[in-house]
Amino acid sequence: VMGVTGVGKSTFIQTVTGRQDIAIGHGLASETVNIKEYQFSHQGVNYALIDTPGFDDTYRNDGDIINSILQWLESSYRAGTKLNGIVYLHRLSDQRMPGSALKNLTMFRRLCGPKALGNVVLATTFWESLPDELAEKREKELRDKEDFWGGMIQKGSVVRRLRRGFDSAIRIVGEIALKNKVTFQAQDEMVNQNMSPQKTTAAGGMIHTQLVAEIEQLQNEIK
Repeated sequence: VMGVTGVGKSTFIQTVTGRQDIAIGHGLASETVNIKEYQFSHQGVNYALIDTPGFDDTYRNDGDIINSILQWLESSYRAGTKLNGIVYLHRLSDQRMPGSALKNLTMFRRLCGPKALGNVVLATTFWESLPDELAEKREKELRDKEDFWGGMIQKGSVVRRLRRGFDSAIRIVGEIALKNKVTFQAQDEMVNQNMSPQKTTAAGGMIHTQLVAEIEQLQNEIK
């Protein structure tokens, strides 16, 4: 389960697992600092959900976060564990696509690679905080813009609405569970091509993005 800090990842996992020991942040500080696995069963099916820290975290910089995600993907893949897919959450309460969300999304696409995007569910959250008309308008923008979700949808990703409550959450998890297990591009690069996490397409793109931002900031300060 991925997305920026505060998008509702831990809430989603708590709702679907019924686990009350999952910390959910309601203040300014983010709660998920490390990658955590939560197992549960429903109607005879065993599930494992992985909660990940998001970019724009209170305590860790983006470089540390992507490195920890890549290391987990590498170690789990080497151990023989393959994922059915990824649920990527985005909150509709944001008036526009924040820089942290766009940066996270760019890294996410590079991490998955085009061949694995059919195993991605793009889920919109915070529907209850907005009038339906406004929420639907923002969802449509996400779908239509190629730099947002449009390009991923063309490669097989699907968009779902995550409402409050168990029924909505378990439908999304169940949809992912029906997909064949997949190797993500970052896993192929690290394990099959012997790349270090820092050399992967996902991490390399992040480094480039950070350098561009730092250069632009310096140029603005000089002006």
